[in-house]
Amino acid sequence: MAGNTPTPAYWIALISKRELPALTSTAKILDKFSNDDVSSLAKLSETILHDQALSSCLLKVANSVQRYGATPVTTVSRATVVLGIQTVKNICLTSKVIESLLKNKNLSLAIYNKIKGLMAHSFYAGQLAKMMLPNYNEDTQEEVYLATMLRRIGETAFWCLGEDFKDELESLVQVQPQEYEKKCRELIGMNFDELSAGLAKNWNLGELLVKSLDNPETRTKEMQVIYLADKLVQYINQPPSAKAFDELIGKISSLMNISERQLLHRIAQTKDKSIELLSSYGAQMLIDFVKDLPKASELSDTESLVIAEITNKDAAQLQAIQHLTMMTSSSRDINQFVEYTLSQIARILAFDITGFFLLSGLKQSVNCRLAVNRVGNPIDYSLSIPLGESNNILQQVLNTQSGVKINSAMEHQEAKFPFPTNKLFADYKVALAPLQIKHKNIGVVIAQRNSDDDITADDLNKFQFFIQHLNMCLTLISPAK
Repeated sequence: MAGNTPTPAYWIALISKRELPALTSTAKILDKFSNDDVSSLAKLSETILHDQALSSCLLKVANSVQRYGATPVTTVSRATVVLGIQTVKNICLTSKVIESLLKNKNLSLAIYNKIKGLMAHSFYAGQLAKMMLPNYNEDTQEEVYLATMLRRIGETAFWCLGEDFKDELESLVQVQPQEYEKKCRELIGMNFDELSAGLAKNWNLGELLVKSLDNPETRTKEMQVIYLADKLVQYINQPPSAKAFDELIGKISSLMNISERQLLHRIAQTKDKSIELLSSYGAQMLIDFVKDLPKASELSDTESLVIAEITNKDAAQLQAIQHLTMMTSSSRDINQFVEYTLSQIARILAFDITGFFLLSGLKQSVNCRLAVNRVGNPIDYSLSIPLGESNNILQQVLNTQSGVKINSAMEHQEAKFPFPTNKLFADYKVALAPLQIKHKNIGVVIAQRNSDDDITADDLNKFQFFIQHLNMCLTLISPAK
């Protein structure tokens, strides 16, 4: 990295020069075509024809938004007439954004997944923003769509910085959600909204985008929609408290002057439409990141994690074990058993994050499949850990089929978590135990505690007992061979 304390201007200049050159070029070209000039249609069509990938994408999207029974769109000129200049401009820009951002497969899987998650978030938010303005003309809807989709362009472009910034990106990808914004601001000296605004000015991405990043809730309805659509996708991806989610849904339904039930139905329709459009853009790899609305069970009942201390851990564990045993007569869903056990471990043993990491097919890594927070609610925790050398802690746990606890910095050094996971776990007290079916390892349960309280020998015994009983239950419900 250049210098010891790079300024915000440094990051804006760096990303402007290095990231998304295709977007910059395309934005400048498209800016030449006036939305209300009929002669621009032919010129725009001719420009797009020179880009085979863009032409193909435009036709696919044009046909995907056509009504059933309509004549198929087979030419670029016909697509521009059917869709209009502003819509075609947005399709071109969206295509270039997706194309540019998804060329980062040389980065680690965790970073690449981060980029895909941000891109899917932005695209879905853009579609939701259009949905929230049903009575506005198409040009305004498209302008709001583009501003919403590019709202996080600073954050997304930052994650595409590449190999030269591998250490910085690898450390940030492991940061917990509640610390993420703080850590990023410490690194670049500003928040991502400010970075997006700086890039939008440099790349001439539209006045509405720049204005929407400045106190969006106090401005026009269009700017409120940009903020609300982005916030809605954030809540879908990381469910908040039930109260916060209900307040957001109420605010959007009031803005649209429809009932909350109607709004939820339209959100579901927009989700399906977004998935269909992503296929048209050739971005199928983003589809899994476009999620359904959160279920009631995923929404916390409290604004903050106010946790009632469990005074009798033995009694609480016995009750949980009995419930787990009873589940074997009514369920064959492995995920249900794992999620219940993780939630009880977190709740009874006071772990802040408890996750199940599944062994990959080639047994070269473990990947988080389920994770819960301190009160046992599911959380989004995308993390892949390479197994690496045979002497690291994960390999030891799998080979010895026994649990371990790590409390101190010295123990962390001796445990040898694979890089960069060692940075992630360095500030936590950690317990690990293997998850098995019929005595065969299928993964590892990792529990993390972010407090001054050490994981005691009794905590580890209870933790292992939970996992051992889960192993027995999974064996019981597994098909006999």
